[in-house]
Amino acid sequence: MALKRHIPSFFTCCNLVCGLVAILLGENLISYWLIFTGMWLDVFDGVAARVLNATSAIGKELDSMADLITFGVAPAVIYYHLAPGESWIYFIPSTIFLLGCALRLAIFNTLESKVTFTGLASPAAAFFMFGIFMSVHAEVPLIQKIMSDRIGYFAIPIFLVIMMLSKLEMFSIKSMKKPWYNNPFHGLAVLCFLVVLVVNPPLSPLAAVFSYIMLASISIKNFKKSMSK
Repeated sequence: MALKRHIPSFFTCCNLVCGLVAILLGENLISYWLIFTGMWLDVFDGVAARVLNATSAIGKELDSMADLITFGVAPAVIYYHLAPGESWIYFIPSTIFLLGCALRLAIFNTLESKVTFTGLASPAAAFFMFGIFMSVHAEVPLIQKIMSDRIGYFAIPIFLVIMMLSKLEMFSIKSMKKPWYNNPFHGLAVLCFLVVLVVNPPLSPLAAVFSYIMLASISIKNFKKSMSK
Protein backbone atom coordinates (compact mmCIF):
# COMPACT_ATOMS: atom_id res chain seq x y z
CA MET A 1 0.00 0.00 0.00
CA ALA A 2 2.86 2.36 0.86
CA LEU A 3 4.56 1.60 -2.46
CA LYS A 4 1.61 2.62 -4.60
CA ARG A 5 1.71 6.13 -3.17
CA HIS A 6 5.09 6.62 -4.81
CA ILE A 7 4.15 5.39 -8.30
CA PRO A 8 2.98 8.83 -9.55
CA SER A 9 6.16 10.42 -8.20
CA PHE A 10 8.23 7.79 -10.02
CA PHE A 11 6.71 8.89 -13.34
CA THR A 12 7.28 12.52 -12.35
CA CYS A 13 10.95 11.88 -11.59
CA CYS A 14 11.35 10.11 -14.94
CA ASN A 15 9.84 13.18 -16.58
CA LEU A 16 12.36 15.35 -14.73
CA VAL A 17 15.26 13.15 -15.90
CA CYS A 18 14.03 13.40 -19.51
CA GLY A 19 14.15 17.18 -19.23
CA LEU A 20 17.62 17.20 -17.70
CA VAL A 21 19.11 14.89 -20.34
CA ALA A 22 17.44 16.93 -23.11
CA ILE A 23 19.15 20.06 -21.73
CA LEU A 24 22.53 18.32 -21.51
CA LEU A 25 22.29 17.05 -25.09
CA GLY A 26 21.18 20.43 -26.42
CA GLU A 27 20.03 20.71 -30.03
CA ASN A 28 19.73 17.02 -30.83
CA LEU A 29 17.07 14.71 -32.25
CA ILE A 30 17.21 12.63 -29.07
CA SER A 31 16.52 15.79 -27.03
CA TYR A 32 13.35 16.40 -29.02
CA TRP A 33 12.08 12.90 -28.32
CA LEU A 34 12.98 13.16 -24.64
CA ILE A 35 10.71 16.20 -24.34
CA PHE A 36 7.97 14.24 -26.11
CA THR A 37 8.53 11.29 -23.75
CA GLY A 38 8.28 13.67 -20.81
CA MET A 39 4.81 14.70 -22.01
CA TRP A 40 3.59 11.12 -21.82
CA LEU A 41 5.18 10.64 -18.41
CA ASP A 42 3.36 13.79 -17.26
CA VAL A 43 0.10 12.20 -18.40
CA PHE A 44 0.95 8.90 -16.69
CA ASP A 45 1.73 10.50 -13.32
CA GLY A 46 -1.62 12.31 -13.33
CA VAL A 47 -3.57 9.21 -14.32
CA ALA A 48 -1.72 7.09 -11.76
CA ALA A 49 -2.39 9.63 -9.00
CA ARG A 50 -6.12 9.62 -9.73
CA VAL A 51 -6.48 5.86 -10.24
CA LEU A 52 -4.44 4.97 -7.15
CA ASN A 53 -5.88 7.86 -5.12
CA ALA A 54 -2.29 8.85 -4.40
CA THR A 55 -2.44 12.62 -4.83
CA SER A 56 -0.43 14.74 -2.42
CA ALA A 57 0.80 18.30 -1.94
CA ILE A 58 4.40 17.14 -2.35
CA GLY A 59 3.51 15.30 -5.55
CA LYS A 60 1.88 18.44 -6.93
CA GLU A 61 4.95 20.56 -6.22
CA LEU A 62 7.30 17.92 -7.64
CA ASP A 63 5.18 17.74 -10.77
CA SER A 64 5.47 21.50 -11.27
CA MET A 65 9.25 21.37 -10.85
CA ALA A 66 9.52 18.57 -13.41
CA ASP A 67 7.23 20.43 -15.81
CA LEU A 68 9.32 23.59 -15.52
CA ILE A 69 12.48 21.67 -16.43
CA THR A 70 11.07 19.47 -19.22
CA PHE A 71 8.51 21.86 -20.71
CA GLY A 72 10.18 25.17 -19.85
CA VAL A 73 13.96 25.04 -19.54
CA ALA A 74 14.63 22.25 -22.05
CA PRO A 75 12.59 23.76 -24.94
CA ALA A 76 14.04 27.21 -24.16
CA VAL A 77 17.62 25.92 -24.34
CA ILE A 78 17.02 23.98 -27.55
CA TYR A 79 15.17 26.91 -29.11
CA TYR A 80 18.18 29.15 -28.51
CA HIS A 81 20.39 26.68 -30.38
CA LEU A 82 18.14 27.19 -33.43
CA ALA A 83 18.58 30.98 -33.45
CA PRO A 84 19.16 32.52 -36.89
CA GLY A 85 22.17 34.45 -35.59
CA GLU A 86 24.71 34.70 -32.78
CA SER A 87 23.76 38.08 -31.30
CA TRP A 88 22.88 38.32 -27.60
CA ILE A 89 19.33 39.34 -28.53
CA TYR A 90 18.56 35.73 -29.42
CA PHE A 91 18.61 34.94 -25.71
CA ILE A 92 15.42 36.99 -25.38
CA PRO A 93 12.87 34.63 -27.04
CA SER A 94 14.04 31.66 -24.95
CA THR A 95 13.96 33.80 -21.81
CA ILE A 96 10.43 34.97 -22.61
CA PHE A 97 9.28 31.40 -23.11
CA LEU A 98 10.86 30.18 -19.86
CA LEU A 99 9.43 33.04 -17.78
CA GLY A 100 6.01 32.55 -19.35
CA CYS A 101 6.09 28.84 -18.60
CA ALA A 102 7.18 29.45 -14.98
CA LEU A 103 4.42 32.01 -14.46
CA ARG A 104 1.87 29.70 -16.10
CA LEU A 105 2.78 26.87 -13.72
CA ALA A 106 2.72 29.20 -10.69
CA ILE A 107 -0.75 30.47 -11.64
CA PHE A 108 -1.97 26.92 -12.26
CA ASN A 109 -0.91 25.89 -8.74
CA THR A 110 -3.01 28.67 -7.23
CA LEU A 111 -6.20 27.71 -9.06
CA GLU A 112 -8.81 25.27 -7.82
CA SER A 113 -8.83 21.88 -9.53
CA LYS A 114 -11.29 21.70 -12.43
CA VAL A 115 -11.90 19.71 -15.60
CA THR A 116 -10.74 22.48 -17.95
CA PHE A 117 -7.50 24.47 -18.23
CA THR A 118 -7.30 28.26 -18.03
CA GLY A 119 -4.80 29.13 -20.73
CA LEU A 120 -2.64 26.77 -22.76
CA ALA A 121 -1.01 24.14 -20.54
CA SER A 122 2.80 24.12 -20.49
CA PRO A 123 3.01 20.55 -21.94
CA ALA A 124 0.90 21.72 -24.91
CA ALA A 125 3.25 24.69 -25.43
CA ALA A 126 6.21 22.30 -25.27
CA PHE A 127 4.45 20.03 -27.77
CA PHE A 128 4.26 23.00 -30.14
CA MET A 129 7.98 23.58 -29.62
CA PHE A 130 8.55 19.88 -30.30
CA GLY A 131 6.79 20.39 -33.62
CA ILE A 132 9.06 23.34 -34.42
CA PHE A 133 12.17 21.30 -33.61
CA MET A 134 11.03 18.32 -35.68
CA SER A 135 10.07 20.54 -38.61
CA VAL A 136 13.48 22.21 -38.59
CA HIS A 137 15.16 18.81 -38.42
CA ALA A 138 13.01 17.59 -41.33
CA GLU A 139 13.78 20.80 -43.24
CA VAL A 140 10.14 21.78 -43.72
CA PRO A 141 10.38 24.91 -45.95
CA LEU A 142 7.69 26.97 -44.17
CA ILE A 143 9.18 26.47 -40.71
CA GLN A 144 12.73 26.98 -41.97
CA LYS A 145 11.64 30.31 -43.45
CA ILE A 146 9.98 31.41 -40.20
CA MET A 147 12.94 30.37 -38.06
CA SER A 148 15.46 32.08 -40.33
CA ASP A 149 13.64 35.38 -39.94
CA ARG A 150 14.28 37.43 -36.78
CA ILE A 151 10.62 38.46 -36.44
CA GLY A 152 9.39 34.90 -36.89
CA TYR A 153 11.94 33.59 -34.40
CA PHE A 154 10.73 36.07 -31.77
CA ALA A 155 7.03 35.62 -32.58
CA ILE A 156 6.75 31.91 -31.77
CA PRO A 157 7.64 32.08 -28.02
CA ILE A 158 5.64 35.30 -27.61
CA PHE A 159 2.57 33.65 -29.15
CA LEU A 160 2.92 30.62 -26.86
CA VAL A 161 3.35 32.78 -23.74
CA ILE A 162 0.26 34.84 -24.62
CA MET A 163 -1.71 31.61 -24.96
CA MET A 164 -0.34 30.17 -21.70
CA LEU A 165 -1.22 33.30 -19.75
CA SER A 166 -4.57 33.90 -21.46
CA LYS A 167 -7.94 33.51 -19.77
CA LEU A 168 -9.14 31.11 -22.48
CA GLU A 169 -10.80 28.04 -20.99
CA MET A 170 -9.48 24.96 -22.77
CA PHE A 171 -10.92 21.46 -22.69
CA SER A 172 -8.82 18.60 -21.34
CA ILE A 173 -8.87 14.83 -20.98
CA LYS A 174 -10.67 15.27 -17.65
CA SER A 175 -13.46 17.20 -19.39
CA MET A 176 -14.34 14.24 -21.64
CA LYS A 177 -17.81 12.79 -21.26
CA LYS A 178 -19.16 9.29 -21.74
CA PRO A 179 -19.91 7.89 -24.27
CA TRP A 180 -17.00 8.95 -26.49
CA TYR A 181 -19.20 10.54 -29.21
CA ASN A 182 -20.25 13.26 -26.76
CA ASN A 183 -16.80 14.83 -27.18
CA PRO A 184 -16.85 16.36 -30.69
CA PHE A 185 -14.16 18.96 -29.99
CA HIS A 186 -11.76 16.40 -28.54
CA GLY A 187 -12.39 14.22 -31.59
CA LEU A 188 -11.84 17.04 -34.07
CA ALA A 189 -8.53 17.98 -32.44
CA VAL A 190 -7.33 14.38 -32.64
CA LEU A 191 -8.58 14.06 -36.23
CA CYS A 192 -6.70 17.20 -37.29
CA PHE A 193 -3.54 15.82 -35.70
CA LEU A 194 -3.93 12.44 -37.45
CA VAL A 195 -4.64 13.96 -40.88
CA VAL A 196 -1.54 16.18 -40.75
CA LEU A 197 0.45 13.27 -39.27
CA VAL A 198 -0.25 11.32 -42.47
CA VAL A 199 0.31 14.25 -44.85
CA ASN A 200 3.30 15.92 -43.16
CA PRO A 201 4.33 14.27 -39.85
CA PRO A 202 6.72 16.99 -38.56
CA LEU A 203 3.93 19.59 -38.79
CA SER A 204 1.37 17.47 -36.91
CA PRO A 205 2.22 18.83 -33.40
CA LEU A 206 1.81 22.40 -34.68
CA ALA A 207 -1.50 21.54 -36.33
CA ALA A 208 -2.68 19.78 -33.17
CA VAL A 209 -1.98 22.76 -30.91
CA PHE A 210 -3.41 25.32 -33.35
CA SER A 211 -6.60 23.29 -33.81
CA TYR A 212 -6.80 22.75 -30.03
CA ILE A 213 -6.69 26.50 -29.41
CA MET A 214 -9.27 27.26 -32.11
CA LEU A 215 -11.63 24.46 -31.07
CA ALA A 216 -11.30 25.37 -27.39
CA SER A 217 -12.35 28.92 -28.18
CA ILE A 218 -15.38 27.70 -30.12
CA SER A 219 -16.38 25.08 -27.55
CA ILE A 220 -16.25 27.49 -24.59
CA LYS A 221 -18.30 30.06 -26.48
CA ASN A 222 -20.94 27.42 -27.22
CA PHE A 223 -20.89 26.30 -23.59
CA LYS A 224 -21.47 29.86 -22.34
CA LYS A 225 -24.33 30.34 -24.81
CA SER A 226 -26.03 27.15 -23.63
CA MET A 227 -25.66 28.21 -19.99
CA SER A 228 -27.19 31.63 -20.65
CA LYS A 229 -30.37 30.16 -22.17
